[in-house]
Parts: sequence; C-alpha cells; structure tokens
Amino acid sequence: MTPTPYTDYLLTHLNDLPHYSSFTKKRLISLVGKRVIDLIRHLPTHYSTRTFLAALKASTSKEAVMVTVTIDCHQRGKPYKILAHDEHGDRLEIIYFNARAPYLQKLFPTGEKRAVSGKLEKYFTHHQMIHPDWVGSPAQAQFFGSVEPVYPLTEGLTAPTLRRIIAESLKVKSKLEEWIPPHILDDKQWPSWSEAIYTVHMPGSKLERKKIALCKERLAFDELFAHQIGLLILKSQAQKQALSPLLEPLSFYEQALQHIPFTLTNAQMRTLNEIIQDFKSGHRMIRLLQGDVGSGKTIVAFLAMAALLTAQKQSALLAPTEILARQHYSNLKPLADQIGVRIGLLIGATTLKQKTALKEALAQGEISILIGTHAILEDDVTFKDLGFVIIDEQHRFGVMQRRALFEKGATTHILIMTATPIPRTLVMSAYGDLDVSRLDEKPAHRQFVRTSSVSSNKIQDIINRLKAAINDGEKAYWVCPLIETSDTLDLAAATIRFESLKGILGTQVALIHGQMKAQDRDTIFEQFKNGAIRCLVSTTVIEVGVDVKDATIMIIEHAERFGLAQLHQLRGRVGRGEKHSSCLLIFSHPLSPIAEERLSIMKETNDGFLIAEKDLQLRGSGEVLGTKQSGQITFKNVEIGAHDHLISFAHETAQNILAQQPTPRLSEAYQQLFLLYDKPHLLPQEMTDGKGQAPITA
Repeated sequence: MTPTPYTDYLLTHLNDLPHYSSFTKKRLISLVGKRVIDLIRHLPTHYSTRTFLAALKASTSKEAVMVTVTIDCHQRGKPYKILAHDEHGDRLEIIYFNARAPYLQKLFPTGEKRAVSGKLEKYFTHHQMIHPDWVGSPAQAQFFGSVEPVYPLTEGLTAPTLRRIIAESLKVKSKLEEWIPPHILDDKQWPSWSEAIYTVHMPGSKLERKKIALCKERLAFDELFAHQIGLLILKSQAQKQALSPLLEPLSFYEQALQHIPFTLTNAQMRTLNEIIQDFKSGHRMIRLLQGDVGSGKTIVAFLAMAALLTAQKQSALLAPTEILARQHYSNLKPLADQIGVRIGLLIGATTLKQKTALKEALAQGEISILIGTHAILEDDVTFKDLGFVIIDEQHRFGVMQRRALFEKGATTHILIMTATPIPRTLVMSAYGDLDVSRLDEKPAHRQFVRTSSVSSNKIQDIINRLKAAINDGEKAYWVCPLIETSDTLDLAAATIRFESLKGILGTQVALIHGQMKAQDRDTIFEQFKNGAIRCLVSTTVIEVGVDVKDATIMIIEHAERFGLAQLHQLRGRVGRGEKHSSCLLIFSHPLSPIAEERLSIMKETNDGFLIAEKDLQLRGSGEVLGTKQSGQITFKNVEIGAHDHLISFAHETAQNILAQQPTPRLSEAYQQLFLLYDKPHLLPQEMTDGKGQAPITA
C-alpha cells in the first residue's frame, strides 16, 4: 500500500515521540503497546464529571469540582494546609499529606488566584479539598474538560500524565480511507474511525453516553473485523493446498478400534468421522477439537493417526509439558504395539544418544508416531513423510503460531486440541479459520465428581478427614492458592501447607511445583501413581493432563482466588477411574459476589461447556480470551456482553468483503486496516499489492 503522513504517524514508535522522559515512555509502552495507534486505542473505561463552581457554597457534599480561590497563607505541619477564600469570602482549606513545602509554595503563591480541582467536602464552617488532582491558573482552567475520561493505569504513570499524552497524540488529525462499507455505517449509525477515536477520548462538556457507546461499538467492530479477515485468509490459503485423498481400506484404524478396551462415545465417533472425511477430501485439514475434562481427546487423536497410517504418513503429537508428553507416550504405546506401529518420545530429558537414534529412525520412516514437546518441530528433526500434527496445547496456540506451523508443513493435516471448552460466542473470535469439533459427551466409566465448599476456619477438620481417607487407601491432591501472579509466592504457600501436612501424614505426602527439575517431578508423579505417596501438595502445575486413575480427592485451598475454568480443570484430575470422587473448595471470608457465584456453579455442575459459558458471563472476553488464563487472543476494545452481537456480524462482513476483493490483491483500505490493527503478518505477500511486495511495516 502507499503510506500517507497520517498512517506513518499512527505507526510511529512511542520511543520516537519528543517531550517525554525515557521512564514515561517505558511505562507507557508496558501499558498500551509500542505505537501511537496502540496509545490512542487505549480507551477510557468510564468518565468522571466535574462541576465548575462560581462559589464554594454552591457545592454539594463530596462532589468533584473546579473552583477559583485566592491563596491566603500556608500552614506547615502534618498535614500541610493552604488556606484560601473564594470571591464571596467563603474559606477553603487545601490539605496535603507528606508534602514538600517549597514545591507547594511555588504551586500556591500567596496572594494570587488559583483554580483547583478535586473532591470538595464541608468541614464544620468551611470547605476542605484533600490532594487536588489539578492546580493551575484561572486561564488554564478554561481548557479543562467538565467530563474527564478515566483510563486503566500502570505504576509510575499518573492519570493526568496519560490524559495529556493521549490529548497531544490526537492533535494530529487526518481521515483514513474507510474500510467499512457505507451501508453498514448508515445502518449502524457509526461515525468514521477518526471521529470515533476522538469522541471517545474527548467527549466534550456534556457526556453523551449513546454517542460514546456507538463510537466504542464501531471501534470494537474494527478490531473483530481485522481479526476475522486475517483468519479467513489463513483458511483460504490452507484450503488451496491440495493433498492426496485418503483411500480405503483403513486397516490400521480398524485394528486399533478392535483393541480399544471400551466403547467410544457418540461424540468421539462423530469427531473421528469428521476428521476422516477431512483426510478423504483432498484438502488440508485444520481443525480444532474442543473436549471437556475426561472426554477422551487422546484416544480420538490416536485413532486419527492410525487412519493416516494406511497412506504411510507419519504423525506428531505435541504436548505442552514433558509430564504430559510422557503420559501420552505411556498410554498410547501399548495400543501402538498391538497394531504393530513404532512410537517414539522426544523431550528435553531424552539423552543425546537416544535423540540421535530416534532422529535417524524418523528420517528413515521407521517411527510412525512421535510424541514430544515443541522440540519436535525444530529444524534438525526430519520426518520421512510427516502427514499429521496434533497440538495438545491447552491454550497456547494462537494465530501467529498457526501460521508458522502452516508454513513449516504445507502438506500436513493439523488438529489442535484444547482442554478447556471455549464458549460458543468466542469460538469464532479465536478460531474463525478452523473447523471445530466438540466432544460434549463423557465416557460411561467417567465418574461424576461431587463438589462441596467449606470455610477455611474448618481446616483442621479437613485435615483429619483427609488423614482418615488416606488411611483407607485413597489418594488426594491438595492444590495451594494462587497469590497474584508470583511463582515464588505460590511456592511459599505450597511449601507451608506441605510442612503442616508432613507432620501428620509423614512420608505419604510430597510436594510438587513448577520450579522443580523435570526428572524430580516425574519421580514424584511415579511414586504417586504406584501408591508410595498418597497425598500430593501442588501448585497449579497439575492443572492439565495429569492422569492418575485412582486419585479420588481434590482439595483446592483459597478456591475463591481461582477462575471457573481453572477450578474445573483442577477438579478434572479426579474421577478418572471407577471409584467415587470428590472435590473440596476451601474458601476464606469475605467472599466477593463473583467468587460466591463461582463456587456455587462448581457445586451445581460438572459440565465444562456450561461452566465456560458461565465463566464468560462472570469475567468477560478480556480474561477468557486474554493472557490472564488462556493466553490466546487479547482484544483491546471488545467487551463481550456489550459487543458479543458483533462477532458473527464481523465474520459475515469479512466473508462478503473477501468475496468482493480483486484476486489476489486486497484493496488499500484493508491493507491499512491490517497495519493499524497490527496484523500484517497474516497477509500473504501476493495479497498486499500487484507486485507481490509486502506492505509497509512500523
């Protein structure tokens, strides 16, 4: 596309802006992102209104005001006081704690007029204002808005500073080429992009909530629209790659079915049929498999790999952790042996000698299925004919990773498995480029986990009941609380609980956490499996994939600090065998309404898909799709609840736009959209201009 001065400005790195200190720029970048466009897309969460007073006596209690006063004198001490009066003689006491006298004497010169802004309170016969949020001359106050945007902040960056920086950035104005069709703008009553941005940040003297809501709605649509176009381009590029269709008979698949010691659920059979139809289509499969806890995703993956063995294609299964990779290997190797298929394991703990032999066998085609972590996609790992990659990534496989994998193996089918159900509303947002299968049914042998909650003041009773259960041969997990986002504090809490339980359970209890060496963790897990250890105290390292069939008790301490999805995943570590299982949620008072609702939902249902929908209602899309728990896709301007109706609309609009675009080039308006929303990496070069050149980058 042809750059314009305005797009160049919007793509300017914040470090290149003049007039701000390196410290301010560093804090700013940590909060909003690297570019001017990221700064002005950092929208207010709400607005505060401020009354301009002609006289102090016109105020009501504790309202935010702006008033002009004359400074009478300074009174040093704790607190520091500045005495002033308005034009009617009414007194105002301005109070600062831990103040620097020289600074305040310069800010409030005796005998001069000053406009002060803040919350005004009546105190006996006079008024008080504690720590004004703004002080200046009466002339400067004329430019102070009566409606102020309130932004999310970060440490070291004050609200007035951020407001000033954003206001400065909006002084550069120009129109962008419109990417939303005119009939949509008219129908939705949306303004232009530039007008929407300006209005949200600069609402004027009167707060027009409907107008601001329309502006925010338009900006949310832009973000979803850019994302959906990118996803659909990814999908169309993948579908262009023709593959040899899988042909019958599927002998390895039929053999594997006969050796499975249980009956597959209807959901498992439906999903396998969908995958095999993809294999037979002659086009590349890129499919998301959503499965609730214990729904049998791994056996579906194995049977899909067995189906492709008919075409002599190799498969790779990527696990998020070495623990889970080992577990997949130990569970699937007996089935692979029964159908005469060689299976390999490649993880960080694999010795150099073993790796060398394994890589040679892979390159020769002697290993048909390889299980491991992301190391198996490194350049020195060569397959003779890799036909299928399965990513068991819990949450950690976003659009950028999908594109990188697509480019690595153009003739490779891809199945992405997620252990946490995603609400239907958000599936299109995160995975609009993928076909989706759902395992919404659990195997008949899977136990319902009875869930209850109890106050932390009953902790000694809980420990006594746990000791009795362990003496009866049960196995238990005790998961310790999340404390903010600190691994160190998490470990400290787990260590304290481990020491207290060790005094009661002795050598039957062990501690496991994410900072341990993988080999040490594996040893403890193995001891837990074989019964040498019967109680495992843990941080959330056991959240996904850990499979100990006879573990029957899950205790989660400070359960109010966990999200619904994480509580459900932790509960899924029990109830995997034939024994009845239970989950105990220990909470501390006082409980917030949301925490109380979470615990109530956990006690009512074991259905992960229903829990995902409830989780979305409680937390919103920012946390469900963002990095706080899922790490997938973070939207800056989309608020699920307020904007969920836009998701399918953005998808449909993107489909229509791509159908109308000249082939293969996208118009400049859409290239501009991709640049501003930081997604040029999703565009193949042939779609950026007629000469196959990539678009400009920031």
